[in-house]
Amino acid sequence: MPTDDSWPEASQLIEHRQWRPEWTSDRPCLYWYLTFENQPAFWSACHELTSVLEAIESVDVIPHEWLHLTLLEVGFVDEVDEHRLAAVVAAASEALEGCPPLQLELGPLSTMVDSVVLRVSATPALLDLQRRLDQALRAIGGGVSAAEPFWPHVSLGYLNQPCERSSIIGKLRADAAVDALDDLVIVVSEPQLTFAAVTRERDHYQWRVEAVVALGADAEQDLTG
Repeated sequence: MPTDDSWPEASQLIEHRQWRPEWTSDRPCLYWYLTFENQPAFWSACHELTSVLEAIESVDVIPHEWLHLTLLEVGFVDEVDEHRLAAVVAAASEALEGCPPLQLELGPLSTMVDSVVLRVSATPALLDLQRRLDQALRAIGGGVSAAEPFWPHVSLGYLNQPCERSSIIGKLRADAAVDALDDLVIVVSEPQLTFAAVTRERDHYQWRVEAVVALGADAEQDLTG
């Protein structure tokens, strides 16, 4: 997935209702995600932010247990049998051996064309992780061409109607609970690398965990299925 320094900050936001026709609710798609288990500082900050977003009529807040950072699409579950799934996880685990523990910097709060998000700093370590996963998948004959550049982010809410970006940001700035909006930084140490079978229910993404791969020198895989 290519990277791009230009953030997709549209002035006119659209409703988050688009759904790829081949990706139905009963056909999960496999992704590599970073997820945020056992991150109390992250959850505390997100609770403060989403409590403000809940008061904005045009935003549907994502439940905290489904917050994630998308790294890489792998393919649909009906195209990846158990042996192939195990090969994908094994290739990723091998590619990540010796990869240093990851620290993320989330913030500031911003928007994409259909969502309110925490931007995530595209640090060399994060870009290296994404590149290693992509190369590992391609090395075993997989890989999905990315439709857009890699803009690392964590979505907090999706738009349920078209609106101006300025109206969302203005409401956030007006709320005393969102302090120093432009300077907001949340540090997350050692997020979890999750291989997820993802679908969308109730207007947000949900998933079943297929495997977890540890990051760092002692990387190992946990096939949960």
